[in-house]
Amino acid sequence: GQLSRGCIKPRRPRMENGGNSAASTLASNAERQIVLVTGPGPIQPVNNQGDGGYGYRNFNNNNNNHNNLTSNREMVEAIFTMREFCLTMMQEKKEERERRKEEEERRRREEEQRQLREERERLELEKQQRADEREARFALIIKSEMASKDQSYQVIMEQLAKQNKMLREVVDGLKAGTAKNPIMIEDMRRDILLLREAELERGRRKRSKEGSGTKEPTGRQKQAEVSERELKLSEELLGMEERHREQMKVMREEIESLKAAQLTTAPTPSTPSTSRARTCTPMSGLRTVEPAELFAKTAPNPVRKTTGQKRCGRSVSDEPLGFDKLVPGKKVVVAEPGDEWRQKFLEDTRRFLRSKNVPVLAKMCKDEKLTAKSNRKEDLVEALAEARVRMAYGNREQAQPVRISEQVDPNDQGTEMVE
Repeated sequence: GQLSRGCIKPRRPRMENGGNSAASTLASNAERQIVLVTGPGPIQPVNNQGDGGYGYRNFNNNNNNHNNLTSNREMVEAIFTMREFCLTMMQEKKEERERRKEEEERRRREEEQRQLREERERLELEKQQRADEREARFALIIKSEMASKDQSYQVIMEQLAKQNKMLREVVDGLKAGTAKNPIMIEDMRRDILLLREAELERGRRKRSKEGSGTKEPTGRQKQAEVSERELKLSEELLGMEERHREQMKVMREEIESLKAAQLTTAPTPSTPSTSRARTCTPMSGLRTVEPAELFAKTAPNPVRKTTGQKRCGRSVSDEPLGFDKLVPGKKVVVAEPGDEWRQKFLEDTRRFLRSKNVPVLAKMCKDEKLTAKSNRKEDLVEALAEARVRMAYGNREQAQPVRISEQVDPNDQGTEMVE
């Protein structure tokens, strides 16, 4: 009775009713018990009928265990073999799918290339057919119009022959000296040449089916064009010189008349202007005036001519008031000396300045370096009007107003020097 390793000892029943119960339990357990053994062997039943009590037997023999181990190894090997076989089959199926896919892709590319090649061949064939049809139409047109072309060429050749004959006669006449008017002969010769060139050009345009063509001018035509341009240019230069001389002559006459008027007439009050004020100080320095500014559209008032020698010995009160220049296109106000005319000049100047807009008035104040009370229109007008009144009449507290005189330089007749 020593228990082997891995065997389960049977449960001993409780003795509740004495030996009878134990005997009955032993009889029931003795029929069949299951004993677990170690190792891969199957579960073996235990038969205790020959023991007559609690007997234990080890059924884990070596022979059965060896057979069981061999069968398990074969089963494992079979499983691994089956696994390798399944993997191989799956790999072959995968490769087959890839090979089939590559084959389909190759067939698709070949089909596309075949379609492209057929389309290209079809287009080339259509292009060739169109070219053949066009050549056939051209040949038909040329064949149908050949008769009319031949007739037109014949007419042109006859005209050229006639022109050559006329030219030869004219040249022979010139050589023999029988021509009475060489200029007329030269004109006829030039006309014949131009007519011939025009006919040739017309024929070339018809043959080449061009709507309009440009012809390279010949050497004679180029020379004629150059001579005509030179002639026109020389005529324009002569006309400009003539106009310049006339203008200078008129300017000299005007200057002489001004000199005569200043010497012979008495000083008269001049007309103050509402034009832009000059920054130069009166009675000091000289100012150059352009001829266009000197000879305005309105006739200037005659003023007395003063020179440097006479000015020194003459009082300021004898000089006229204001200046005699009227700007063309500008509104001018007419005033005379005195407080009444000063007020009239101020009102007219205000009325004139109110016709301007605020940006123009602000720019005028900025140019004349004037400072207004504000940027309102009335303040700007008031500042500009007061400045013009002071420039024309001077300040009220002064006894004599500011005088402006003009002096003409005798050396430069086209320039006016204003002091």
